[in-house]
Amino acid sequence: MKKIFVLMIAILSISSFTFAETIVLKSGKTVEGKIIEKTDKYIKIDIHGVPLTYYSDEIESINGEEMPLPLESSRKTFEDDKVIAVVLDKKFTYKELKPNAILIEQNRNKMNNTEYNDWLEQYLGDKLTGIITVALIEKYAKENNISATDAEAKEFISKLREFKLKDKRDTEKQIEQLSKELESTKLSEAEKERKRSNLKIFEDGLKINKELPEVPEDFAKQVVKFWKIGKAIYDRYGGCVISGPAGPEPIDSYPKYLKESEKNGSFQIMDKELEKRFWGEYSKNNVHTCYSKEEADRMMQTPWWLSEKQEEINPKVGSE
Repeated sequence: MKKIFVLMIAILSISSFTFAETIVLKSGKTVEGKIIEKTDKYIKIDIHGVPLTYYSDEIESINGEEMPLPLESSRKTFEDDKVIAVVLDKKFTYKELKPNAILIEQNRNKMNNTEYNDWLEQYLGDKLTGIITVALIEKYAKENNISATDAEAKEFISKLREFKLKDKRDTEKQIEQLSKELESTKLSEAEKERKRSNLKIFEDGLKINKELPEVPEDFAKQVVKFWKIGKAIYDRYGGCVISGPAGPEPIDSYPKYLKESEKNGSFQIMDKELEKRFWGEYSKNNVHTCYSKEEADRMMQTPWWLSEKQEEINPKVGSE
């Protein structure tokens, strides 16, 4: 019986040790116990059957990991109802920009304190950038009567059908050519493997092409309208044009327009860190390569889906 009792004590001791957490407080004190409750405000630990509560701002680390600060205290300048930006006379508070509870919890669980705060700053900056940019671009479109007609949207859809059909035919030719080449007995194993790999890429591409849905007319109108806005802003402000995901993109024109808009009071960012991040996004533009002014002017006068000159244009490095 005595041996069994000793064994039980040993097992319980090992079990307690296995599930114990080491909490280092900012006072320098170290506490060991099992965490029985954890929120973004505090943790509750069981120390030999006694529950003790420690708040987040008291904790330095848990098991060597820095304690993420509560969302409200990770940025001392942010309070839920504090106005951090005004866009076209509409006030935006921190509460309207901050992530939802699920996203907050997901990132807190997988990031240390520094990573979490960096992510939070980036999230807030990206969201504010989107709000300001979309609002100001729509304002420009309204002031300059820029919109897309039903006919323009249908023309865009028709051109996309042509591109899709041409891409299908070109891909089928590549598949046929590679299939014939693989029949050759003169190929080395390395060459066969490379051609099989390329063949699979084209076959997958053909499958994607067939599965592509028809573009909705509302979406087509947005694309046409966005191109028209870009053209109008480029005609007014000029600057570097790059090849973007939706055709030629006048990346210098937008920040010039936004700077002018900020100066005339269309928007204001009160928080200095978010203001820095907002303009920092546009300062990245100088790492792109730009088309020559002649090519940029030509490309910005005709929608990319209507341009007859489809061959690659050699851009030059730098921003004007």
